[in-house]
Amino acid sequence: MRIVFASLGSLGDLHPLLALARAAGERGHETVIAASKDYRAYVGSLGFEFQPIRPDFTFDTALVGHLFHPRRGPERLMREQVFPSVRETYADLLAAARGADFLVVGELLYVAPLVAAKLGIPWANAILAPTSFLSACDPCVQDICDEDPFCCFGQWDSICQEEVGEICGTPCPGCGNGIVEGSETCDGLAGCPAGETCDGTCSTCAVVCGDGVVGGGETCEFDGNVGCTAGSYCNGSCSGCDTFCGDNITAGTEVCDGSTGCPGAQLCNGTCSACNACPTATVIPARRSSLAMAWVTRLFLSSKLPAQPTQ
Repeated sequence: MRIVFASLGSLGDLHPLLALARAAGERGHETVIAASKDYRAYVGSLGFEFQPIRPDFTFDTALVGHLFHPRRGPERLMREQVFPSVRETYADLLAAARGADFLVVGELLYVAPLVAAKLGIPWANAILAPTSFLSACDPCVQDICDEDPFCCFGQWDSICQEEVGEICGTPCPGCGNGIVEGSETCDGLAGCPAGETCDGTCSTCAVVCGDGVVGGGETCEFDGNVGCTAGSYCNGSCSGCDTFCGDNITAGTEVCDGSTGCPGAQLCNGTCSACNACPTATVIPARRSSLAMAWVTRLFLSSKLPAQPTQ
């Protein structure tokens, strides 16, 4: 069987599919990797056939800082990188999948169902992030976006959940729809005092890190970055504000950040402690573990491979 594994994004998106492709190859299947052209040499060095698909992601320091903005990053990724290239992505994936018996794609490849239907082959979506699982409320989302843009360009909160019932006439079912109903004591922020949020069983109110409201015992809130000054971000336990090396803002103990604080064409190093003397070097900013944990928490509330050679 010939199987095409397609990925858009960083190595974090590509590596899981490489592992699947390697396992499939060990079982006698013919495998092809389709990804951004920048990964051609890397994928080829692992012994896989390679097919390029657009858009071309070149992860330089400026782009990483832009796309990983704590609040606007996902919107920028979709509006500036993924959606403008839909036609090119479709054409490239169609070419890569011709002659294949099965298509496996990662996230961001929204054209996969069209390609599979065109070629008459089965396909599967490899989901890496919980937010990629769709909800019963999704068919109504566009109507809510038109009525209340904050829900789509700000945050999907309990008010947005309530609007599903008001605008679409079909409330999101069960615990989590922001409406206290049946045997529920609370739901979302409904039924809870200020600074507290209902738990996952809709039975108890408590201070929750990640609900966007600074409650008892919390110093700040990473959802909305409440309580932190510009250039610092609330950590994953809502106990303090940390600087973020890679946001292009010099703050705290940082000497520089991205291109900020560096002369000429120089760029700040990965620890934001000094400017890189080589202006052509590509430096990927280090991410503080506390901020990474905050992102993982926020997302839920909403085979070993060789290292990539240094370019």
